[in-house]
Amino acid sequence: MGLNHKAAVIFNPRASQGKAVRYGDRIRACLESYCPDSWEVLEPTSAEGTTKAAKKLADEGWERIGVYGGDGTLSLAVRGIVDTNSAIAPIPGGTGNDFARSIGTPTNLEDAIRTLVHGEIWEADLIRSGSRISINSVACGFDAQVGLAVNAGTRLKGRSAYIGAILKTLSKFTPFKVEIQTDERSWTGYAMLCVVANAAQYGGGMKIAPMAEPFDGHMDIIVVQEMGKFELILKLFQVFSGSHISDPKVMAFQAKKATIMTEPSVPVLFDGDDGGETPFNVEIDPGAIKIIRP
Repeated sequence: MGLNHKAAVIFNPRASQGKAVRYGDRIRACLESYCPDSWEVLEPTSAEGTTKAAKKLADEGWERIGVYGGDGTLSLAVRGIVDTNSAIAPIPGGTGNDFARSIGTPTNLEDAIRTLVHGEIWEADLIRSGSRISINSVACGFDAQVGLAVNAGTRLKGRSAYIGAILKTLSKFTPFKVEIQTDERSWTGYAMLCVVANAAQYGGGMKIAPMAEPFDGHMDIIVVQEMGKFELILKLFQVFSGSHISDPKVMAFQAKKATIMTEPSVPVLFDGDDGGETPFNVEIDPGAIKIIRP
């Protein structure tokens, strides 16, 4: 079953607060089953090492590269693979796994590796911001502060980790003034959060931009305007189903380029990792990365 198949995996044993380490042998066993004559597993020990490992595999001609970890690990690997002929497949193993959810990657390890080996290759968009690349989302405001709280460490996992961080962040949060300028429109007002989405989900399964597709050549910009804290909590729980999008205090529009400025400056996250503070510029790069999906 697969003498003609070959695949490599970048394995982050530190994913899910270090709990992922026990899956290394299972990954190797799956690769041995699906492509017994040609497989490899790399275990980089740093963020920079993850990008270098991806570039190394791409330079060696590996056409199918799996990334075991969360959205942060996937984003690091994408930086090493972009502008090459290699295709990348997320293998869910992190806290959120949101890009994997958005493209329908199975959560079961064996099924995810089967997708790596046998799945379809699609050309997906990326969000670029100067030298930064985002495959999933760029967020600022309340959700970015929540993400920083999750990144700081928690014993909780997935959706529970984000819910706990939401409650912790809410008590100190205040709305901020935001100005958004895109290739088609501009808007100024007070907001709780602003997200530039390439895919539908973030934050451990929250469907922040349910209409977003990483294959459509556009970014989806979501703005949750100023509201009370109790109202915000209710709105955030609606995000899990995507029903928040019909609320008049939630703006949603598409763009190919955008500049986002705030007063005061607020934290920014690129694919869940610290990206400094506002302001920032973003633009879509259509079909910039090859993605393997079911």
